[in-house]
Amino acid sequence: MPTTVATSPAAAVRGRAGRLSIREAGGDQGKGTAVIEILFLVFLCKRLGAMLRAKGRSAGWFQFLLVVAWFAGEFMGAVVAAGVLDDGSGEFHPAAYLGALLGAACGATAVFLIAKSVQGMGTRAPQGFPVAGPSGPTPYPQYPQYPPGRDPGEL
Repeated sequence: MPTTVATSPAAAVRGRAGRLSIREAGGDQGKGTAVIEILFLVFLCKRLGAMLRAKGRSAGWFQFLLVVAWFAGEFMGAVVAAGVLDDGSGEFHPAAYLGALLGAACGATAVFLIAKSVQGMGTRAPQGFPVAGPSGPTPYPQYPQYPPGRDPGEL
């Protein structure tokens, strides 16, 4: 097997199959930020759930929507920021991460605004129409009721 000399620190980290390692990709540096971001997302999900449960609503789908909107906004924010900050070198600009966080915040804000606009279950307008009043059914109020003790079939 021929031996190769590593010409760069990145090439020295590569294995025999030429795969990249975590150190080469810079994965160790942003690890704490990702954990804080996930914890903040969990906090937002709990807050959204408490707000919707106070309105008498189920929170599961809204929490799922929050997670999807967070990551979709983060992706779109990173793409837009990388496009705006592109200097032609082809390297990742660290300020693009701020764009990603801004996009994530926009996605989360949109879900919270939708959840705030949802009516509570107790304040909804009644569905249908009332069939019987509080004193019992009165099918035809314009006609007098039959006198007590008489059979309506006799009339």
